[in-house]
Amino acid sequence: MAKVGESIVEKENQQKSIERLAAQKEVYFQAKQLFFWQFLVTTLMTVVLALLALVLLYFGRSIDWVRASYGIAAALVDLFLFAGFINFLKQKAATIQECFDCDVLELDWNQILVGDKPLAEDIKRYSDKHLLRVKNFDKLKNWYAETIKDVDGPPAKLICQRSNFAYDYAIRKSFLRCIVFGTIAVLVLLALCALIANVSLRSLVVTLALPILPILTFSGKLYSDHKGSIENLESLRNTLSSVWSGLLAGNPTNLEIFLRQIQDKIYLNRKNSPLVPERFYEHLRSSLEQEVYYSVSDLVDEYKHSLDRKTGR
Repeated sequence: MAKVGESIVEKENQQKSIERLAAQKEVYFQAKQLFFWQFLVTTLMTVVLALLALVLLYFGRSIDWVRASYGIAAALVDLFLFAGFINFLKQKAATIQECFDCDVLELDWNQILVGDKPLAEDIKRYSDKHLLRVKNFDKLKNWYAETIKDVDGPPAKLICQRSNFAYDYAIRKSFLRCIVFGTIAVLVLLALCALIANVSLRSLVVTLALPILPILTFSGKLYSDHKGSIENLESLRNTLSSVWSGLLAGNPTNLEIFLRQIQDKIYLNRKNSPLVPERFYEHLRSSLEQEVYYSVSDLVDEYKHSLDRKTGR
């Protein structure tokens, strides 16, 4: 019987596995497109209208009624359109990726938590769309590092799970910094424009302070959601590190039960975490992949050395 690690490397590159990865990538891509329009409608246009209002105020004109009407319309569109569809797509993508993980890592499907498995026709439809958009599936091969083939048993699955959320953690940490810097930059820009226009305190409140509330709300929620996701991943990492240390030390533990619990948390994090823009993701993808592969290789070496110590080699 093949090692678990060898089985993972073989299964992850099978056609059905590649199609599942392609499908989840395409669903996430559609969700990120909606997220971009959500940002454009609720935040960027608010900034543009605020800047335009400052310019017109300098010439003695006002568009307060336009901005007020737009603010109400944007809030309704966000509430009844964007938020619902984005959450729907995130859950669908997380479910498809869960199907990939459960098959490749040979984990039981948690029907109570996840629900039904994704339909085969949905996976085919989205994977075909992804192929049409990106032209090939090359980037989806070897989802887990090939070095995992040297590890047998549950530890191989544990290393793969760690690589899953380590990648996500690094991207969110970088994006969180961008949210903070971006929000500060926008606020400074609007404040400078207000000073240049030499507006009164009352006009400043009406023209600048109130219009930036949607910006602060959007940015604050985004920051809070990403920070919450990072904290969940940190907690998961600490727990896994503790179990890994016990495993290397030879302490008995029921890894199979733990693996399913870890996978449940990974699924929930994928389902509930906010999106990261596709361009930002692709910008960091190459360097982060190398870091994750290096980390996996390091864990594999640690595990092999622990086995050598136990066998007296």
